[in-house]
Amino acid sequence: MFMHSRMFRVPWTRKLRPDPMVDINPKDAGARGLAPDEWVMLATTRGSIRVRANVTELVPPGVVSIYHGVPSADANELIDPDYRDPISGYPGYKSLLCEVKRVQKEEVADEPIWILV
Repeated sequence: MFMHSRMFRVPWTRKLRPDPMVDINPKDAGARGLAPDEWVMLATTRGSIRVRANVTELVPPGVVSIYHGVPSADANELIDPDYRDPISGYPGYKSLLCEVKRVQKEEVADEPIWILV
């Protein structure tokens, strides 16, 4: 429903997904004790944002996906401006390691997974 980082600004598409969400595979959600639509913290070494969990098999295990540019939870804030992929040296706009944790819960899986924005 969103394209790049712009369509979330259109009122009728924003009603389809009013809260910022991270897409997470059921295996990863289960390992972290996450339920659909539950508020989670998506965190990197740079910072964190609060989003809802969208549990879906559309993303593979070990990967999460989030739209960037949503003002209330901008995934761009999680990436250092000078971040480079350690293997290719390419600017890391689209992926990096992150943690997904339930908001206000102490027991979560510690294994990092990839974020795609």
